[in-house]
Amino acid sequence: MDSTRLAWEQFVSRGVLDPAGVRPFVAMAWQRSAAAGCDARQAKARVLSSDDTMELLKGESALIDTASPFLSALSRAAGRERHAAMLGDRHGRVLKIVGDADTMADVNFPRAGSLLSEATAGANGIGTALAARCYVELVGPEHYIEGFHVFTCQGVPLLSPAGDPAGVLSMSVRRQETAAKVRDILVCATQATECELLAEQLSDRLSMPAPFDELVESLRLDVVHRINLARLQLEQAAHRIAAGLNTQETIQTAQQLVRKFRHAAS
Repeated sequence: MDSTRLAWEQFVSRGVLDPAGVRPFVAMAWQRSAAAGCDARQAKARVLSSDDTMELLKGESALIDTASPFLSALSRAAGRERHAAMLGDRHGRVLKIVGDADTMADVNFPRAGSLLSEATAGANGIGTALAARCYVELVGPEHYIEGFHVFTCQGVPLLSPAGDPAGVLSMSVRRQETAAKVRDILVCATQATECELLAEQLSDRLSMPAPFDELVESLRLDVVHRINLARLQLEQAAHRIAAGLNTQETIQTAQQLVRKFRHAAS
């Protein structure tokens, strides 16, 4: 990553972007970060006040409850490696973190209430995933602010049933090998969380007061059953990854269950 570090130094010091030293999506993220006025020399992320953080968590409690099982699965997949599985809202504000003891005790690491949009924290796994609206991975100096250069971060935006950003799931680790190990789990966890959001919407709609319909109730229960199966497969995959076992078949099964769920929901 020496060429990327050099490209970063040139960009933040002189505003000169060397396209040969940085991946195109990272270059775009740096440019967005700079245009928003983000300070690349920050040591850590900015954080909301305690009162504002409590208000944020209260308002996003439904999303936190929905995503929490998948954050736990991501953390288990990382095992004893330094890591943090993170949930952010649609504005890039951190809602919850599940990680190893050392990371959770690190006062400089982002926590609930941290502002990780590109405008405040530059290119990172949460802000850039939201801005790009797709899976992203940033390694070391590909992060815009210097304090994040020790991390490899991945992120995937969460879409609501209407297709709008509802939040973001992200994984922050210290070693690229760990990032490669948990990548499929992160993508599956995102898809499953989106299915959970859809299941909640469908369940609410199908449970509205109306004349009892056995077919409708059967469909509602099928929706719940399918997403529970997908969640179980992800849990099993996470345990297998942590144990150093092959998870390809388990992950493929989870993805098939997600596809079947979406078909049934449709």
